[in-house]
Amino acid sequence: MWEMLTELTTSKKFMASFGAVVAVFAMNVAAKAGFVLDKATADEISKFICMSVSTYVVAQGLADHGKEAAKIKAQAEKPPVVTFTSKGNSILLEDKPKQ
Repeated sequence: MWEMLTELTTSKKFMASFGAVVAVFAMNVAAKAGFVLDKATADEISKFICMSVSTYVVAQGLADHGKEAAKIKAQAEKPPVVTFTSKGNSILLEDKPKQ
């Protein structure tokens, strides 16, 4: 559980999404308090942040998928190493890919 949580929080996609949520929240709080921006401008900037981060997360997901597919393809192309082991009166056949 702890390892999964650590892996999630160090993910580029998670950090970008979390940063966007914090930025949009801060922007809306500042707009409601009357700092620098009016509400309409804050909404437009928030939409821009959300769309930019959404695009980044989708693109990063596609890139990660491509990397995993390349790893699987590379492993599938390696011929398996077959070893024969004699144990008592039987012969065991082990099919292990090269590491």
